[in-house]
Amino acid sequence: MRFELFPLFLGSIHLIKSLPVVDDALRQKREKERNEAIYAQFESIFPALPPKNVPLQPGDYYSLRQIENFMYQLAETHANTTVITVGRSEQNREILGVQLGIDETKPYVVIDAGIHAREWSAIHVGYYLIERYSKLLESKDAMISRFLSHFNLVIVPVLNPDGYIYTRDEVTEPFKHRLWRKNRSTMRCFSRIRCCEGVDLNRNWDLAFTAKTDGVEDPCSDVYPGPKPFSEAETRTYSEWLRSLPKLEAYFTLHSHGQLWLYPYAYAKETYPKSIERAVYVSEKVVEAIYRYNGTRYYHGSPADMLYTSPGSSMDWVQRELNPKFAFTIEVRPLTKEYGFILEKSLLIPASEEIFIGINVVLEESIRFRQFPYQFTGTTQRPRPRVEMLEQKDPVDPSDEKFDEAWMKWIDS
Repeated sequence: MRFELFPLFLGSIHLIKSLPVVDDALRQKREKERNEAIYAQFESIFPALPPKNVPLQPGDYYSLRQIENFMYQLAETHANTTVITVGRSEQNREILGVQLGIDETKPYVVIDAGIHAREWSAIHVGYYLIERYSKLLESKDAMISRFLSHFNLVIVPVLNPDGYIYTRDEVTEPFKHRLWRKNRSTMRCFSRIRCCEGVDLNRNWDLAFTAKTDGVEDPCSDVYPGPKPFSEAETRTYSEWLRSLPKLEAYFTLHSHGQLWLYPYAYAKETYPKSIERAVYVSEKVVEAIYRYNGTRYYHGSPADMLYTSPGSSMDWVQRELNPKFAFTIEVRPLTKEYGFILEKSLLIPASEEIFIGINVVLEESIRFRQFPYQFTGTTQRPRPRVEMLEQKDPVDPSDEKFDEAWMKWIDS
């Protein structure tokens, strides 16, 4: 009997060894089909990216080299502006930011973008903000002068430079890796049968870090958090730089997409910091200001309540470890998934302008709070689960049924 079963056993071993090959071939086929669809979208939406030697002008998508050249040129021509290094990548690239205001005695406001490589529209918002604030500083605008009398402002447009290059600089097959999300760390294997590169940098921070839930221990997952907290050069060096700041007043991390203004925490539903009422109060002001500016609807809440739990995020770590007055994750346009990571060029500047408006509201409120601390009595509305999200009515107009239908479809998908 044992001899009769032995060939079957050997056959089973052969089948197990074959599985990775079949799985890999299937995965490559699906990836190719997806990339072809993405490239077709690119050809129809914007036929070509700007040449690599063209100076950066907001309203288009640019290479890492163009963005960095733009940052250095601004620093050379604008007073009180400097390029700083806030970290290094797994492939040993510098992670650069622009600092406006050079007074180490003042607290810092930090804005970063591009922790996920494919979120080009968020990266655009990053360099749009650099250009906008720099021009205001040059013209001695009263608003930016007031901000810099209270804070130093640092903007990091590309927090994941290796991944960003990977999404766009493929010479033989343009945009082959356009939807790559992670960094480009070395290959890791899962159960010795699945090996992939990269870590989701927004799951790699040391707060509620977990590598063994929902299948994310698989390195081929888009949300693979890495083997341990701060295993990646980007998160490790950037967090060290953040810790080195004398005081952090406010932190914003830019993502796409969904038109959401999110506050902590992301790691668990209905879990919030002690300062939650202040965050809700200011977020209400933000979404109202954006709507009054151009009619775009943003919703506010925590990532876990509005979307899904995401342990190990930068916002959660910053809130818990550095305790800024405000910490926000901002999901920029668009609302729906159809062209989520491939935002049409004509929408880049409007999408950036509304984030500029929202951040300014937060900074104004932060200054106001410093000068005239206001107390919350517990009557301020607390966050609600996403099923009640549509109760956040427009400040001006009644709700649009088509818009609500599209939104509900998106959050339920």
